[in-house]
Order: sequence, then structure tokens, then C-alpha cells
Amino acid sequence: MPYRKALAVILLCVLAAAFSGCSFYNKLQSRGELNRGVAAFKEQKYEEAVKCFKNAMQMDPSFVEPISYMATCYAAMYVPGSSDSSNVKNARSAISTFETVL
Repeated sequence: MPYRKALAVILLCVLAAAFSGCSFYNKLQSRGELNRGVAAFKEQKYEEAVKCFKNAMQMDPSFVEPISYMATCYAAMYVPGSSDSSNVKNARSAISTFETVL
């Protein structure tokens, strides 16, 4: 009988750890995406970096850093003086994302 109780307690502990670990896993994955985005940014692969930062935000919505990095990416993609529609879109995205950070 004591063996069954001990087994039940161990099983409950394992299940509790597994369910609480899901959010930890998401946070860990989010940090990994942030690191991949920073690496892409350093290589001037801004589109790829933005995707990584968006993924990081989706995995852990409470993680604020990817938002500021994404805003910086949009600002880096902006070319002053160009009236191209994609350039204007990048400028607007940078402004709105920086406003979100603030």
C-alpha cells in the first residue's frame, strides 16, 4: 500500500513539472528566436531578423525585447529620401513599433 501512495505522489510531481515546464519551454524558445534574430540583424539580413523577432513575440508575449529589436530592424531597412512604397512601409512600421515600445 505505501508503495502505491509513493508512486501516485511521484506521478503527480512529474505531471505538475511537465505542465509548468510548458511556459518555461516557450520562454526558452523565445530567447532562442531572439538570438537568431540578433545574429541575422548583425549580418544585415533584416527581413529574416524581423521574422525571428515576430516568432519570439508569439512564443512569449510577455517578452518585450523582441519588439524594440524589430523596430530597430524596420528603421535599418528605411532609406532616407526614397519614396518607394516598401520604404514608406518600413518607415511607418518602425514608427509604430517604436511607439509600441514606448
